[in-house]
Amino acid sequence: MTIMIATGLYGQEILHDEHHGLYEHIVALGKVLFDQQKAAGSTHGYVFCFEPGIIFPLFFVAIKCRHPLIQRQAIALLETADHQEGTWESFGAAKVAEFVMGIEEENLPQGAGSEQGGATAAAAVAAAGTGAVAVAANGTAVADVAANGTAVAGAEEVEDPNKLDLAGVFGTAVALQGGDIQQDVLFTKSAVGSLENKTPAAPPAGFQALEPSSFKINLAEGADALTLQNVDYVIDAASPNIVGLDIANGQIGKLCTETNIFIIDKALGELEFEADENELTLTVTNMNGEWGIFVPVAAANAAAAAAGGDAAAVAAAAAAAAEAAAGEEGETDVAGKFNTAIATPAENQKTDILFTGNEAGNLEVEVNATAANAVAVVNGKPSGNPPTGFLFVDPQSFKISTKSATAATDVVKVDYIFSAAILAAVDPTQGRIGKLDVATNEFVIDGVGEFEFEAEEKEWSLTVPNLNGEWAILIPQAAVL
Repeated sequence: MTIMIATGLYGQEILHDEHHGLYEHIVALGKVLFDQQKAAGSTHGYVFCFEPGIIFPLFFVAIKCRHPLIQRQAIALLETADHQEGTWESFGAAKVAEFVMGIEEENLPQGAGSEQGGATAAAAVAAAGTGAVAVAANGTAVADVAANGTAVAGAEEVEDPNKLDLAGVFGTAVALQGGDIQQDVLFTKSAVGSLENKTPAAPPAGFQALEPSSFKINLAEGADALTLQNVDYVIDAASPNIVGLDIANGQIGKLCTETNIFIIDKALGELEFEADENELTLTVTNMNGEWGIFVPVAAANAAAAAAGGDAAAVAAAAAAAAEAAAGEEGETDVAGKFNTAIATPAENQKTDILFTGNEAGNLEVEVNATAANAVAVVNGKPSGNPPTGFLFVDPQSFKISTKSATAATDVVKVDYIFSAAILAAVDPTQGRIGKLDVATNEFVIDGVGEFEFEAEEKEWSLTVPNLNGEWAILIPQAAVL
């Protein structure tokens, strides 16, 4: 009623924006009430009454709120509520509201409804050495955008009335408007911000930083109310630093603050390389955090070798790869696959089973046994907690099982080869491999085997009496650099 009276007196639809908080409150209240009624297993009966209940307020939100995300939340609640109050029936109200919203979206200005999802818009750009990082968001929040490094000068032309190009200053809050306006904030080249990080965390395994700085982004009002958020990197085609690099396979990574490691993962968002604009764009659900731009190491090394004419280096690298593939004499290297039984030979033929890794590293199971056997490993979320004062180095644990028990004279090991990123983030001498104690639901590191740190191979190795069990890779919190 407050909203109806306030907006009805003046007859201006834009006044609905002033009651954004009330709309959110109604949606939140509706969810609570419907959840309570579902838990009680009941719905309101069909009775005539003057009490508006919650269906009409939600319906009002769905047709009058000027924020599409809140409108859709209200419609979704009405559709799934199976609820009736007097003559108001939730599913029917949802269908009417959906129809009205559809008509409104059809009448949006050209280009306003697709990329932006019909939401209010905001965008910001943070930039760095060989290009520019752009942060695009749709929402009503005022954002503090802080970035590291330097930016390529320039700005995009305004494509439609719903887009603005703004000039940004590093380390300074940039106010973003609402009203379905996309805003791109571009920072000048060679600018240095107050939150600059010239020594960011190490790149993920297999990648190198495209430029030395990372980008810290902070939305002052959070990212929850935004319907579109992009972290983009516009590459300067004229930069000599990108010659020979595989830019098309570049990645945008986010820093994991717990491990101080940049993560490259599809879970961060949808990555796209726009060749015509020489741009990497990552659509994310939350742009807050520290971001880095990376290219594959293989491509970077190839470019460096080509630039220096270092044919010998290329040949040496190829020889090293061939030697690694062949393995040491008397050993058999096997490519492991999770959830699959892998046969191991008899007669004490040492077998190293190396499993597919992630940003943290690779699990390796070593078997040197008198009798043939088979080993299976299932990776997944750890079933228990780390010991007090420890963190998981790898977010997954490894459940190992053997077809038959190993003999006391057999040598079996659980090894973990950690990545360069881990090496840069922790004191590796303090790493440990733990086994789950089912009784306490906690991984233990004492009494499970003979542990060894192999610095040259960047490996943690645990010789165990029995491979069977759930294993995790651990590091003391105090060892995180």
